[in-house]
Amino acid sequence: MQAFFNESDLERLPPEKMHWVNLSAELYPDGQRIRVQLEFTPFLKSPVLELTVRDAQGNTAATTTIIEPFTWRLELTLHLRDPRIDAAGLQLEAVLLYPDLGEIDRRELAVPS
Repeated sequence: MQAFFNESDLERLPPEKMHWVNLSAELYPDGQRIRVQLEFTPFLKSPVLELTVRDAQGNTAATTTIIEPFTWRLELTLHLRDPRIDAAGLQLEAVLLYPDLGEIDRRELAVPS
């Protein structure tokens, strides 16, 4: 991870212009965890990130909320709630939002099994 506190040459965007730059997800070999890499535009005001993993039937398999991250690049591990969840057909939904503005950008992608 890289923080940008000392990087004065970055263009930091206001909340209404924020968006996802990159999003990837990879299932760990144990089938119970998902490695997620997130990148969004550098910011003037730190956003809120909501991540949700759903199975093929639309049931929530994992979820997390990241409040005011200090950097625009993150890597994290999501643990699936139920060890019996079928990893085939998992979908990751990532929402970038601000409490006072609501949803700014949303991305969805299949988690390769």
